[in-house]
Amino acid sequence: MTSAVSIKAMTPRGRERAERILAAATAVFLEQGYGAATMGEIGRRAGGSMQTLYRLFGSKEGLFQAIMAQKGATVYGQMEDPAIYEKPPEQALFELGIRLNELILNPETLATHRIVMLEGPHHPELQRIFHDSGPGRTRQVLARYFAAECQRGRLRLANVDAAAGQFLDMVKGAYFLPAILGRLDASTEIDIPGSVRQAVDIFLYGALTR
Repeated sequence: MTSAVSIKAMTPRGRERAERILAAATAVFLEQGYGAATMGEIGRRAGGSMQTLYRLFGSKEGLFQAIMAQKGATVYGQMEDPAIYEKPPEQALFELGIRLNELILNPETLATHRIVMLEGPHHPELQRIFHDSGPGRTRQVLARYFAAECQRGRLRLANVDAAAGQFLDMVKGAYFLPAILGRLDASTEIDIPGSVRQAVDIFLYGALTR
């Protein structure tokens, strides 16, 4: 099974071939869903031999894993910018929240989430691959930041992993579900900075008057 890391180690020609296959697979998964997608259709769109397709990725699951690894490095990797986690909580969480909303409201990211939500119960491994490559790694990075801030005395959290999950759910809550359901359109008023600022304020300070 090939990953994004091993693709980088290929020759330029091999890398171009692998990237072409991944692009074709991404298009087929988004158009047809994971369950209905076939290696034959992916191979047809990518061109080249089916033997090469199977040699590089092994199976449809291997292709999906490679795509998720690639997205994890290029898309979710934006959530791991060390410069963010060197800042105090109020500033770090605000910048993180802005990036998260820009990420999850991207049409291709939304389509990927829909695939996993709809077909995950029938393909549990699909859920694990998606979680570990994207949302799960973001939660782990944030939990480590919370742990460091607790050691510095700037935060007091009983469970940093649970707190990371709770913050991420809060900060994406305003728009993610309507977007997944297709209820965001040109008439919808979207204020990502305002929504993120409120989520950060409630998470850090609560909603009671101070």
